[in-house]
Amino acid sequence: MIMHRALTRLKAPSWMTAGCLLIATLPLTAATDYNADGMDDVWQQVYNAWTLVPGEDDDNDGCTNLTESIAGTDPRNPADCVRVGDTQIAGSNVVLNVMTELGKRYQLQSNPSPMGLDATWTNEGAAVTGDGMNKQFVTPMGVGVQRKFYRIKAQDQDTDGDGISDWAEGQTGTSALLATSPSNASGGAANDGDTLRSLLSLTAEPVVGFEEAYEVADREAVTPASAPAKVQLVRNFGTMPLTVAITGGPGAPNATKSNASGTDYTVVGASGGAITIPGGAGVPGSPFQVSINPVVDATNEVPEYLKLSFGLVGETPASATVMLADANPELDGNRRLFVAYLGREAGVTTTATGLATALVAGDNSSALINLSFSNLSSPQNTAYLRIGGDLELLNIGLGQVSGRGWEIKAGQTKVTDQEMLDALEGGQLYIDVTTTENPSGEIIGYFNRANGSTEFDPDSDSLDAPALGSANWQNPTGEALEREIWRFLSHCTYGGTQALYDEVAAKVQTAVSGGGTYLDGLEAWLDEQMNPSTTPSLNFMQLVMAADNEEFMLRGNKPITYSSDPQFNGAAYNVTYDANGVPTISQTADNNRAVNNYPQSGPNRRREWWTMV
Repeated sequence: MIMHRALTRLKAPSWMTAGCLLIATLPLTAATDYNADGMDDVWQQVYNAWTLVPGEDDDNDGCTNLTESIAGTDPRNPADCVRVGDTQIAGSNVVLNVMTELGKRYQLQSNPSPMGLDATWTNEGAAVTGDGMNKQFVTPMGVGVQRKFYRIKAQDQDTDGDGISDWAEGQTGTSALLATSPSNASGGAANDGDTLRSLLSLTAEPVVGFEEAYEVADREAVTPASAPAKVQLVRNFGTMPLTVAITGGPGAPNATKSNASGTDYTVVGASGGAITIPGGAGVPGSPFQVSINPVVDATNEVPEYLKLSFGLVGETPASATVMLADANPELDGNRRLFVAYLGREAGVTTTATGLATALVAGDNSSALINLSFSNLSSPQNTAYLRIGGDLELLNIGLGQVSGRGWEIKAGQTKVTDQEMLDALEGGQLYIDVTTTENPSGEIIGYFNRANGSTEFDPDSDSLDAPALGSANWQNPTGEALEREIWRFLSHCTYGGTQALYDEVAAKVQTAVSGGGTYLDGLEAWLDEQMNPSTTPSLNFMQLVMAADNEEFMLRGNKPITYSSDPQFNGAAYNVTYDANGVPTISQTADNNRAVNNYPQSGPNRRREWWTMV
């Protein structure tokens, strides 16, 4: 393939009017195109060029990707392509300067009239082997020649005949003079060509069920331990042992996600940035598994993505992405608890209170939000999870909410998932309940980290209040005392009111002023409510019977089902109906009173229960 690279017009005597430089590349001598896409696989791995199209020119330097593959140059660097630098006429000679690649072979050729692809080119001098430095090509102009065009032909050479070009051997660290280098990836167990082909046939993918590694698998375990992620490697050529280089890089799907750093993980069995696949392993039907252990730290983090590449150098198709997380999100015991105590917003008049919890999954990727509240001043509009100046993150919805899912991800002023998690950890997120009377918010509470358990233990020491008078006991004051009184009323009444609050607060003030505690005040009020001399003791049965009698009176002493199930002298008779709806009453009592033992006993029981309470 001939590629027209540059036109150099030389100032010359009248017998030499112009000189034209063309760069050409010929097919590779070495067979290192194992995936048959026309380009050198080693070059593709060195420059991560697996997805490039041969006929395109990604860096717009005039050399196609195929040309750059043959020349061993960088397809994304417009300054790196086979090109002639300084060109001079020195006496009767033409001197051309070319930057070379180590191991490539360069031949200067000429043609007085290169028309078409079939033009015949003549070698000018001997071929030169590149050493990565500038090389000079000197050739006589010739006597009586009016014009002459020159080109540099770059191609590969395979000195030791092992199927790998000298340039590729230089890139992979094997010897261009030995067909089987002791330093190759098989340790000399196979020749360089077969070893390289086996390396480049590798594929990698996460092991199903082990796509994510956990710093702590189970936080409730007696001895918490890490759980690794696993990647399996399979090669489609060769069975020799292989030492495979491992490189870790970013694998996050977008900028809002987090990437793992080199200090976040270790590869089990790796040494010097490489791992060895034993002979016979890593073949179809017998994958070789690589375990990736997360490094345990004290930082709470969202899942981090890690792309592991396996090969010689740089990127390679043998790559797999896994995630590193703090703990397994499938286990309830790995969740962390955040609590928000909701009280009135500034400038709002209300007796409402509430409580919200956020149960954060073990990998910190999501949370379940629960919300309960009482005594709103007016009908609820909705409830929001917010940050900053009322910036909405989640509409929680109406009423008492249980298990509302929230994905911890970038939003509003937090441009990454990790920033949002940090905001939650830092107490910046809050629940805001709005009402028709207070559409900007009636009660509000900020989430803060709290301790909790997935199972209730009535014998837990954490449930024991400090002994009265001990160093750990303190009477709550201010808002803390107010919150305690409202909490008390929510437990022992059907909802606190301002009047009830004032009653209890007065009892508490009296108790504390007399040297007691606020608990003494709560107890005094509760005792007063249960004192039969001050609180009537109602008889539920009498209330229901009175309601029944009231029903009889209102219906003229007729039973509620008198039209379909007559009762006479306490006896019940069956009633049947014909096609026209005409009833026939049995002459024999069957005393079936399934529906009319008492006229309205069911509804009356419910009604009088509310009357009593």
